[in-house]
Amino acid sequence: MRRTGLLLPLFSLPGSEPVGTIAGADTWRFLDQLVEGGFSFWQILPVPPDGANECPYSGTSAFAVEPMYLGLQALADDGLISAAEWARGQRGMPVPESADRVPWQALRAWKDPLLDRAAQAVPVAELDAWLESEGWWAYDWAAWWALKQEFRKGWQEWPSALRDRDPKAVSEIPQRYRAGFHRAAALQLLVQRQWSAMRQQVAQRGLRVMGDIPLYVAGDSSDCWANRALFQLSPSGGSEIVAGAPPDAFTEDGQRWDNPVYDWTHSERTGHAWWRQRFRRLMGLVDEVRVDHFRGFSAYFSFPFDQSPREGWWTPGPGRGLFDALALEYSELQGRPCTPEQLPVVVEDLGFIDEETVQLRDGLGFPGTKVLQFGFDGDSANPHHPCHFPGPNCLACTGTHDNQTARGWYEAAPDWVRHHFDLMRGGREDSAARAMVRMALESPAAHVVLPLQDVLNLDDRARVNVPGTVHGNWMWRAPWLEPGDISWIRALNQQTGRAPLAESPRTS
Repeated sequence: MRRTGLLLPLFSLPGSEPVGTIAGADTWRFLDQLVEGGFSFWQILPVPPDGANECPYSGTSAFAVEPMYLGLQALADDGLISAAEWARGQRGMPVPESADRVPWQALRAWKDPLLDRAAQAVPVAELDAWLESEGWWAYDWAAWWALKQEFRKGWQEWPSALRDRDPKAVSEIPQRYRAGFHRAAALQLLVQRQWSAMRQQVAQRGLRVMGDIPLYVAGDSSDCWANRALFQLSPSGGSEIVAGAPPDAFTEDGQRWDNPVYDWTHSERTGHAWWRQRFRRLMGLVDEVRVDHFRGFSAYFSFPFDQSPREGWWTPGPGRGLFDALALEYSELQGRPCTPEQLPVVVEDLGFIDEETVQLRDGLGFPGTKVLQFGFDGDSANPHHPCHFPGPNCLACTGTHDNQTARGWYEAAPDWVRHHFDLMRGGREDSAARAMVRMALESPAAHVVLPLQDVLNLDDRARVNVPGTVHGNWMWRAPWLEPGDISWIRALNQQTGRAPLAESPRTS
């Protein structure tokens, strides 16, 4: 089935609050616009809490969700914030310096007290009942967060009994650190409640949500604290070996990401139990998954923490065995046997991809990713050129969250790249961005994802992330689609067989 998705991070959703929200009238309006535009699914980025510099790929939990995405109006409607409190909150709502930016720092200072009130309004008995079913992931998150607030330092520097998870010390956390534990757990309960409402709205419109699963987690995270044996850590919890990328034509010294790397031998001995739990949790939030940095599941690059990536090496990853384990988990969720090939997965297989990675991807039948911005260098065999796609089993996009917008790419591209692009464009569409959108939709790829910025023909001010930089990323706020934008993309989705044609008028 040919289909089109729209890429828009949750924080970028337009609306009346300073950041996009999980639930509420603005979110439902956005879903309506997806339907009107002929889209089949919404692709989001990861939504972990407390990402470093707001980066959704470096959060403090692979299971919890950032509570800043809770819709305050929805909380007020549920009586978790009083009418007077919400009225005061609206009067004090931070005004961003620019309407297309999320004011993260001011947002947290303003929203945290309101979330405190909502969490306090959750009855203890209700929370305890929720933890009976969700404690398999929520307990460790709430415990870690409570201790983080208490000690204000990384878990590796906590008192040894808590750092090393002495069973008695861990069992006492909900009582000894009651306020922090209750807040962290209660907010996740409220997140789950709003997320369930959002998923219901999505399903009612015939849409799907595509989530994103990063390969790595942060060293100072609830995941590392609660699952030390899963990672290559020192006796005190520090990272002895860290992840990164080797030197290449773009980075002379390589890249250091500083994420701890997995002990895949230990993970395999457990039947990849943590990964199965992680996949189960994510599939409770979304309908399908984009696997980030798929290369790392074939082989991963790492190096000693106190050395340069130049001293690094490649090590075999878990390979097919991990996805066999995820298929077992998915079989339990579906109530029927499923093979890895039936997992609702697409993979990000960009960058240097060796033959072993290609064999793993193709052996599992996973659609890989084709980025049109990479396709116009004049190489007659460039796999990202629409004429060279391998057939329908791939996902084509004009760009990812790490790319320039299509308009920004074209404006900055060398003349010879624009020449090759214009040869394919053939004078169609009134902008390069719209021409690239058309190319993606007309391609043989069964799955196409379009960043909203490219549908709207926005320049690089609307860029989500510039890799290798720290500040100014993960804060773009989208405008609403205008009627003309919706009509154009709906017609194009229909023309390319990615959305049903309008019903013909009945004749008597």
